[in-house]
Amino acid sequence: MTEACAGACTAACEAQPVKVARVRFDAARGLLVGTFEDGMIIESVDPCELAERMFAHGARHGHVGMPDWREGDTAPAGGHRIAFHARLNELGRTAMTDAERLALRQAVPVHAHAGRPYYVCLGEIPAPWQDAFRVALRGSACPVIDGRGECAYAWDWSDWLHGRLPHG
Repeated sequence: MTEACAGACTAACEAQPVKVARVRFDAARGLLVGTFEDGMIIESVDPCELAERMFAHGARHGHVGMPDWREGDTAPAGGHRIAFHARLNELGRTAMTDAERLALRQAVPVHAHAGRPYYVCLGEIPAPWQDAFRVALRGSACPVIDGRGECAYAWDWSDWLHGRLPHG
């Protein structure tokens, strides 16, 4: 990662502060309850609605904890966990600003093969975008380039930057 990349991506990420939160199930009221570290509480019966409301207040995928079945009655049902995290992840993918997209396009080198754009190295993609792109690549074919580590096809990188990956 270049210094220009680190600076551009850091500035883009700082423009949208991420808030840490936790979601639990209130069995007595039949509600999912999202609590932010600053004490703000959001409640809903619908996991997708809760994800949308929490996203609007700064929650991002990977920064929201949720108890699992071993923690008893406070654990949301498995389907609610999946729906919540899937929606939060989806919102995060589509929430990339034009400035962030441009910074990533300029910062991450696309390597050529036979004179054509061919691949990107995942190690050259700055956090947190590297993890988000890796998740989007699940199930996709990836090139194996000797000595380059994990790579992805240039067209998958372009599709992801434009919100078209994962395909579906």
